[in-house]
Amino acid sequence: MNFLKKNNYQILFSGLMILMLINLGCQRTSTTPASPNIIFILADDLGYGDISTFNSKSKIPTPNIDKLADEGMKFTDAHTSSSVCTPTRYGILTGRYNWRSQLKSGVLTGKSKAMIPMDRTTVASMLQQQGYHTAFIGKWHLGWNWSLHDPENFGGEGWDAADFDNIDFTKSITHTPNDLGFDYAYGHSGSLDMAPYVYVENGEITSVPDSSTVNTGKYSWWREGPTGADFVHEQVTPHFFKKSQDYIEERATKEQPFFLYLALPSPHTPILPLEEWQGKSELNPYADFVMMIDDYMGQLAATIKNAGIEENTLVIFTSDNGVSPASKLNELVEGGHYSSGIYRGHKADIFEGGHRVPFITKWPEKIKAGTVSKEIVCTTDFMATCAGITGYELAANEGEDSYNMLSLFEEPNPEVPLREATVHHSINGSFAIRQGDWKLIMCPGSGGWSFPRPGNKEVIDTLPPIQLYNLSQDPSESKNLHADYPKKVETMKALLSKYILEGRSTPGVSQENDAIDFEWTQVGFVGNTRNIQLSETIEPFLKHVLQDNLRVHNFGNLLQQNIRHLKIFEQTGLQNIMAYSDKRYPNRVEPNNYEHFLLFALEYKSFQEAMDAYNEIKKISEYDNETYNKLAKNEKERILAFEISTKPGGMICQQGNYVFSLVKTCRETPIGGKWKNYENLFLEFITESGESIKVLSAKCGQMKYTEETRTPFPNQNESH
Repeated sequence: MNFLKKNNYQILFSGLMILMLINLGCQRTSTTPASPNIIFILADDLGYGDISTFNSKSKIPTPNIDKLADEGMKFTDAHTSSSVCTPTRYGILTGRYNWRSQLKSGVLTGKSKAMIPMDRTTVASMLQQQGYHTAFIGKWHLGWNWSLHDPENFGGEGWDAADFDNIDFTKSITHTPNDLGFDYAYGHSGSLDMAPYVYVENGEITSVPDSSTVNTGKYSWWREGPTGADFVHEQVTPHFFKKSQDYIEERATKEQPFFLYLALPSPHTPILPLEEWQGKSELNPYADFVMMIDDYMGQLAATIKNAGIEENTLVIFTSDNGVSPASKLNELVEGGHYSSGIYRGHKADIFEGGHRVPFITKWPEKIKAGTVSKEIVCTTDFMATCAGITGYELAANEGEDSYNMLSLFEEPNPEVPLREATVHHSINGSFAIRQGDWKLIMCPGSGGWSFPRPGNKEVIDTLPPIQLYNLSQDPSESKNLHADYPKKVETMKALLSKYILEGRSTPGVSQENDAIDFEWTQVGFVGNTRNIQLSETIEPFLKHVLQDNLRVHNFGNLLQQNIRHLKIFEQTGLQNIMAYSDKRYPNRVEPNNYEHFLLFALEYKSFQEAMDAYNEIKKISEYDNETYNKLAKNEKERILAFEISTKPGGMICQQGNYVFSLVKTCRETPIGGKWKNYENLFLEFITESGESIKVLSAKCGQMKYTEETRTPFPNQNESH
């Protein structure tokens, strides 16, 4: 009896303990926030001033998008990474500036091959790894690989109707959005005015083209090309919204969080407002189209709310670049509407109107309604933000240009900026960098489609090669201040160069930009960036000069050597010093005797550090007596070293990670003839034909370097 009673007590106690543990477990679960659903809506060619909440003088009513901003946070200084379609989409999905890829200018077509490698992490693949169901619906414009009748003959790029004759529409496509992290993918390949006009669902074409269509209307135009029976241009935008609403309703019933990337093909051309919206704006069809999109945004918001997931769903709405001139801007202006607001330029341009876009975030559980952030953000920041939301730690080669915006959701206008600086890029590949109020543009005109266009040589040739604006005082970029603030220009140019060369703009380990087999002409301002091999450049030059009498010295790192005349090169990142002398004078070669050598090759860890060393020597050469007297002892030692190395004369230049010091004397050159010809002969070996290079040159007894730009003779390495 006692035994049974004891066991009953034990059973009762065990049961109570289990219930308590279950209750504690439930409490833990309820206090741990679930991962939010994430919906990213990307409009196409929508201007900053086309949304009423961003432009108080707008003539286009957008009540639903305005409401989204009222219920969340709007960013008034948000930018796309490019002023055109394809590059911006690349940046959104990879968190990496588009110009790091092989696409240095322009956009892809509807026929283009896949742009994003399958081994690169995307927002979708990262969220997929973090337990999300992921979906893409809409305009892709990042290329995928069509099946071809003749795989050996790709044919035209996709601008002409005949370019699609080789596509086999009965077969699956490869390298699809599904291969880049999307569980579900439904959309078309390029812009809505780019053939082929077919829907592709999870790699399969939904309807084989049975006709070729074309539209030549003023607003409604699209290029000629094969068209599927289920593809009706006027219905594409409504269709994508409906597919997205169906997806949201379906996934809302699941416990698994979801990510939806809804990439609208509108209000890009063809401008196709449905009949019920035509004439509504009393401006023009573009304005009607924007009103229609706004209405569908209201329907999408209602779907999210009715599905019961509004509180813990992050909704982001933005555009891929500024307004297109295809909107007929002159008609809008006549009606009192300015699609770029107070900003200069439009789509394709390096000016603000090309890349400053409306940007709204709504997340009731985290973001206070009606908040405005003036912080500079970029569409590339989406990746790091999603990583922060889900606790994913980005690797060094993931999201190299992406900053986590989560802190801004709580503190929208912090004292310390989120981003160190932001890089802008135009359709022709021109660069600009924004830091605080300042914007430096590395081209003379718009870099795009507005005046002055790059092709307008008559005007461009009269303009300064760079532009500097203070946007807080001059938001319309009307007064170029580059001549007034030369130090600001140099500082910002150096930072932009650093970002380009180090493969990232966020803190972290340097990365490589994608390899290219062509000249990247738009980065000429960076300096001499092409890495070289000593065995293929310097040594052939010296063998030409000395033939079999070349002696090579490896002095290692200057910090371990007390070589007086080389102290001018003492700079962070110096890794190794190679020196070259004539073996016919074995008893005269002393490390501290500058004139015993023909050449020094100083290797630095990075291009930036090599360029810094070169610029430091240039700066020393400009010191006057007053400046010299103010220098610290270690700096004076560098000046003395400078005098040692310049007294007999010399030439210094930088190429890639190297700084070269070519020794001159007051006597004739090692091969006879003039010293300048000898210097140019050396430069031929480290440059490519026609390439210009800056050098610091000092004549015998001058003890001062003078910078000049040299363009060596056409390369004749083969004859050497």
